[in-house]
Amino acid sequence: MFEFKISTFSRVLVRGLLILILTISLNSCKSTNLSHEFEFVLDTGPEAMGTTESALDVAFFVSDVYLITAMGEKFPLQLSSNNWQVDNAALIILGNDATGTYNNIISGSTPALNASKDTFNKLEFTLGLPAHLNHSNPLTAKPPLNTSSMFWSWQLGYKFLRIDSRSETLSWSFHLGSTNCSSPSPIRPPTAPCEKPNRVNITLPLDNKSSSHIFVNVGAFSKHPIGKKTVSCTGQYSENPICSTWLGELGLNPSTGRCTISCDEQALFYTTRESVKTSVQ
Repeated sequence: MFEFKISTFSRVLVRGLLILILTISLNSCKSTNLSHEFEFVLDTGPEAMGTTESALDVAFFVSDVYLITAMGEKFPLQLSSNNWQVDNAALIILGNDATGTYNNIISGSTPALNASKDTFNKLEFTLGLPAHLNHSNPLTAKPPLNTSSMFWSWQLGYKFLRIDSRSETLSWSFHLGSTNCSSPSPIRPPTAPCEKPNRVNITLPLDNKSSSHIFVNVGAFSKHPIGKKTVSCTGQYSENPICSTWLGELGLNPSTGRCTISCDEQALFYTTRESVKTSVQ
């Protein structure tokens, strides 16, 4: 009788232990995500605006966002879906855009890290859109890909970056996008990659003080003497010296549409003053 009681107790104890172990295992399998938000801030120094009376519109697409740990491991930032973010791409609009719209935030999540072992210390993203989004059907596109001011044609796709500055004495525009794209007509998407993709892969350092802010240094463009009252760079960058110079501020070679040495040479984005690159003169 005593042995039966011990045996019954043992079975109950073992069953309880198994349930506890199973519960712990299931909880450990659940992924814990960490939310992130990054704010793009327009650098409004004297070089950025040209003059205090300037009207400045700045808009650009960001895609393929990653956070990189101090140990070199990359984690994709899964962007939240909203009117400014879709398919892990986001549209940022700064300045006094003519449409009255404004968005300076990208947000998403990554798996959480063990803070005692590793931390995120770099942010990586592409200025531009991947080919499958760049040449998708604009008539059925979801926000923000239905923003007409950021679209060229189905053949060329979207403007990856649009900067328009206007004042009483000077007006200049710089629109970046893929060029030399072949298709039967401008209203047909290309069947092969564009010869000059003009995408910029950007890596920026993060620290505890500025990890949520990314500064947009428009002064990298406006500091160069233009020599004319009106300048427009909207595709044929190699035909105008100032357009080639501005393309160089993104680290891009106008002859290839790719980074000359490294995209790290770009001067448009920075997180700390120490991360600002020596730009093309």
